[in-house]
Order: sequence, then C-alpha cells, then structure tokens
Amino acid sequence: MQISPFLTEIAKSYNPKVEYVAFCGLEGKHLGMAQGRQSFESYRIFIDKEKLICPYQVLFILFHEIAHIELYHLGYRFYKGTHTDQEEQADNWAFNQMGIIDRGKVKEEGILCLKCIKERSQKCLKGLVF
Repeated sequence: MQISPFLTEIAKSYNPKVEYVAFCGLEGKHLGMAQGRQSFESYRIFIDKEKLICPYQVLFILFHEIAHIELYHLGYRFYKGTHTDQEEQADNWAFNQMGIIDRGKVKEEGILCLKCIKERSQKCLKGLVF
C-alpha cells in the first residue's frame, strides 16, 4: 500500500474526516473503494492504479469514492436508492467535479475523457501516457 499525500489533500479538502488515499491492489474489477471507519468518524480511500491507464482515470476514481462519502452512500440505513443509483450518482458527481460535465451537459473538451472513463478504455483517447 502506498499513501498518496497529493490525493489525500484533495480528498481532505472535500471531507476532513478522510484519513488518507492509498494505492493498492483491489480484488476483481474494483478500481476504487471508500471505507468508513469507527462508525464513520473517519474514512480511507483505496485506488488500484494498476488497472488504470491515465491520471484522469485516477482522478475520476478519487472523486467517485469521495462522492460515496459526501452523498452518504456508505452504510447509512436511511439511503433508499439501489446500488446502481449510488454508482450513477457517484459517477455524475465525479464528472462534475472534474469539469467534464457542467450543469448536466458534457463540455466539448471533456468528451474524450468521458468516453474513455465510461468505457474503461485500455488506451488513452487523448494519447496520454501514464
């Protein structure tokens, strides 16, 4: 496990209860995971960067996991939506934070990143090397 001070600071700017963001291998197809600790008094975020191809994908996963914290998806009994609803909400929140979507519309400069992230492309459509 490798803690990322840079990504941790980004996450803490949204929620100071985030202890850290770390890179580590995750099972299956999971790209990221937010974990509530001690009755959700603190959080940890894990990202499997070995499954990602560019910095935009890493940032998307970071914001997606922050969204699960900020939208109260982690273990809260009063949330009535399905897992699919939660994932869609977290995706939209992340795309908004990244500036790919603004007020429900995809920005022209974000079209390739949106396509790449949604399709989990194995090659950066902008030609970036990670």
